[in-house]
Amino acid sequence: MKKILKETKWLLSQVKPVKFNLILIILIGSVSSILNVYRAVVSKSLIDSATLGNKELIIKWIIIFAMLLCSDIAFSTLNSILTTYCSGKISNNTQSTLYQHVTYSEWIEHSKHHSVNLLTKITNDVGTVSSVLTDTLPSMISFFVMLITAFATLLFLEPTMAILSIIIFPVCIFIGKFYGQRQKKVYIDIQDQEVKYRTFIQETLQNITIVKSFTQEKNNMLSLKNLQNKKLKLLLKRSKINAFSNTFIQIGAWGGYFAVFYWGAMNLSKGTDAFGTLTALLQLFGNIQGPFIMFAYSLPQIINSYGATERLMDIEKMTLEDTTIENLFKIDKPMNMEFKNVSFKYKENLPILKNVSFKINQGDIVALVGTSGEGKTTLIRLLLSFIHATDGELLINQNGEKLNVNRDFRHMISYVPQGNTLFSGSIEDNISYGINPVSFSEIYEAAKQACALDFIENLEDKFSSEIGERGVGLSEGQVQRIAIARALIRKKPVLILDEATSALDGDTEMKLLQSIKNLKNKPTCLIITHRPSALDICNKILTLKDGILSVSYNTKVSEEFQESEVAVETV
Repeated sequence: MKKILKETKWLLSQVKPVKFNLILIILIGSVSSILNVYRAVVSKSLIDSATLGNKELIIKWIIIFAMLLCSDIAFSTLNSILTTYCSGKISNNTQSTLYQHVTYSEWIEHSKHHSVNLLTKITNDVGTVSSVLTDTLPSMISFFVMLITAFATLLFLEPTMAILSIIIFPVCIFIGKFYGQRQKKVYIDIQDQEVKYRTFIQETLQNITIVKSFTQEKNNMLSLKNLQNKKLKLLLKRSKINAFSNTFIQIGAWGGYFAVFYWGAMNLSKGTDAFGTLTALLQLFGNIQGPFIMFAYSLPQIINSYGATERLMDIEKMTLEDTTIENLFKIDKPMNMEFKNVSFKYKENLPILKNVSFKINQGDIVALVGTSGEGKTTLIRLLLSFIHATDGELLINQNGEKLNVNRDFRHMISYVPQGNTLFSGSIEDNISYGINPVSFSEIYEAAKQACALDFIENLEDKFSSEIGERGVGLSEGQVQRIAIARALIRKKPVLILDEATSALDGDTEMKLLQSIKNLKNKPTCLIITHRPSALDICNKILTLKDGILSVSYNTKVSEEFQESEVAVETV
C-alpha cells in the first residue's frame, strides 16, 4: 500500500506545471457531461412536443437542442487543444527532469543501465504517464459527473431503472481488482522486452561491418524473429487479459441496455409511457453505463501508468554528483596534481589501483603506460571525478593551496577518450562542441593543430561537411583527429589523451605529438598510449602493472625526439 501511495504521489506531482490548465479541462469535461445528460431531457421534451403537435414547443426545443450541439462542439475543440498542450508540457517537463537526473548522476551509475533502456523509459514510459494524467484521469472525472447527473435524472423519471443501471458497478470493480496486478506485470514485461528488441536493432545496425564481415545476416534475422515472437506473445497476453475482462463488462452493459429497452417498450405498449420518455430512458441509461464501461477500459491504462511510474522512479534512484561545490580552481593559476596513496576497486576483493602515489607538475608531458586492463583509464576517471577513490587523496596544488579533486575540476581539462565519440552534425559543430561563442579562425587553428586540416579541406563541404552517426563517412584516424581538435580548441591547462593516436599512421602521429608539445598555452599533458613514439615527447612515464604504479623520468628530451635515457624509480 505504501508503494502505491508513493507512486501515486509521484504521478500527481507531474501535473504541477499545468495544474490550472488541467483543472480547466476537468471543468469543461464536467460541464459537457451535464449538458450531455440535459440533452436527453431535451430530446424527451422535443419528441413529446412533436407527438402532441405543438409547433411552438417544437421550435423551442429544437433551438435548445441546436445550442447544446454547438456548445458540445466548442467544448470538444477547446478540450482537445488544452489536452494537447498539457500532454506536451508534462512530457517535456518530465523528460527534461529525468534527462537532467541522468546527466548529473554519477558516471558509475550509467554502467548499470543500457542506453536503450534509459531511452525507452524517458520516451515510452513518460508517454504512458502523460496520457493517463491529461486524458484518462480528466475523462474519468468528467464521466463520474455524468454518472451522478444521469443517475439523479433517471431516479426522478424511473427509480427502478436507475437502480438496475448501476448493478454493473460492483462487477467492474471486481474485474479491475482481479486483473490489476497481472496487467501491471505484463506491462513491465512488455517494456523490458521492448528494450531488448531496440537494443538488438541498435547494436547490430551500429556494428553492421562486424555483422557483414562475420556473415551473421541470417543469424541476426533469426534472432530478430525470436525477439519479435517473444514481444508478440506478451502483447497477446495483455490483449487476452483485456478481452476477457471487457467481455464481462460488455455482457453486463448490453444486458442492462436490453432490460431498459424491454421495460420501456412494455410501458409504451401499455400506454403508461410516451415515446419521449423511452428515448430519454435509453439515453440516460447510456449516460450511466458509459462511465462504468469507460472506468473498466481505463483501468488497464491506469495500471500501466503505475508500471511506467515504477520504471521512471528507478531513474531517480541513480546517485547524483555533488553539484554544490563552488568553482575553486582558477584556470589562470599554475597548478600541480598529486595522487596520494590512492586505491580503487569496482568490486570487493578486486582492487584495480593499489596505494598509487605520484605528482605531475605544471607543464609536464606525462605518458601513462601498461598492458590492457591494468587501470590506466580508471586513473583518468578518478582525475575526472567520474569515480571516487576507495582510499587516499587526489589533490590539486595552486600557489600552495591544496584542494581535493572534484567534478568542478573538469572545467580545467580537455579530454579525448577512447573510441568514437563524435556527434551527428557538421565537422565545425563537433570541433566547437561546448565552446560558445567561438570564431571560425579558432576552429580552423584547432583543426590545424590536430593535423586534421588537410583532409577537411579536401572534403566537398569542408568544415560544413555532415558527419553520419558515429562518424560514418570518416576513417578512424580522421575521427580521432577531429576529437583531438575538439579538445585543443578549449585551451584548458590539462590535456588528457586516452589512446587518442592509436589509429594514426606513424608520420601523422609524430606531427600531431610535436604540435601538442609546441602548443602556446603549454598544457599539462597526460597521454595514455601503447606506442613508443609518444614517449619521446614525455618527460615523465607512469607505468601500471598489477595495480602498482612506477614512475620513470626522461633525463634528456629534445625537440628532435632523440633517444631517451630512462631512470626508473618505483613508488
